[in-house]
Amino acid sequence: MCLVTCVSSVIIGLPHHSEMLGRSKEFACRLWNSLATTCTGQVAVKHIGNRSDNLPAHDKVARYERDPFLQESYAFDRVSGRIIIEVLLEKQIYLFNEWDNAAYSRKDLDPDLIYFLEECFDEIPFAYEVQLNIAINEKERDPAREGAIAEGVKSQFRHYLRANKRRLQDLYRRAAVYIAISAGFLLTAGLLEGMLTGRPLHVALLQGLYVGGWVFLWEAISEVSFSRGRAALSHKIRAYERFLRAPVVFTSATKGE
Repeated sequence: MCLVTCVSSVIIGLPHHSEMLGRSKEFACRLWNSLATTCTGQVAVKHIGNRSDNLPAHDKVARYERDPFLQESYAFDRVSGRIIIEVLLEKQIYLFNEWDNAAYSRKDLDPDLIYFLEECFDEIPFAYEVQLNIAINEKERDPAREGAIAEGVKSQFRHYLRANKRRLQDLYRRAAVYIAISAGFLLTAGLLEGMLTGRPLHVALLQGLYVGGWVFLWEAISEVSFSRGRAALSHKIRAYERFLRAPVVFTSATKGE
């Protein structure tokens, strides 16, 4: 923020740019503050957290009953207020990629299962917590390994969560770099304003520095405020964090299911 303030102080007295800077100075400082935490390796993700706890259980029930799509597609636990994602398999090994011979806790999930779960994450509103129910043919169940299997299911999405947080952190850092470059251009232009003469080449140089400074500042604003990539990453991070909080329940499937 000190860098932005320094640039603002140099240029604020210039008659041709003071009005523009007055409108953008406050926003630029707020943007710099929001990006400062990323320089220390922290990711500022808006709207991430367990917000569903703020919705009372009876409100979740009422909301579920008013949503025909949720009622048709998902079961609902009225006690816990969780939407239940159900997976029915003949064998528990079908949860995982058939080419992966690692231990259950480190196996890659089956691509079709990943796609199915991702679709469920997108369909279920964040007002609800979720629960994963895995129904397996009773003869194929191995209760002794179910804990490792549940850990393996979550391990895949734990990896996705880390990867998306890293991408979001890179996005914020890139915006911080744009702000630093913008501040350098504007500071240089402000310092050179009183030194250069009115020759066309000098005027073009100053205007280029000012334009470049505002372009880089706009790029930073665009990255943080209008980027679809940022919104998609934030959405996925919320979805993965919610899934990692979800209990995984194993049940026996009957022949009629």
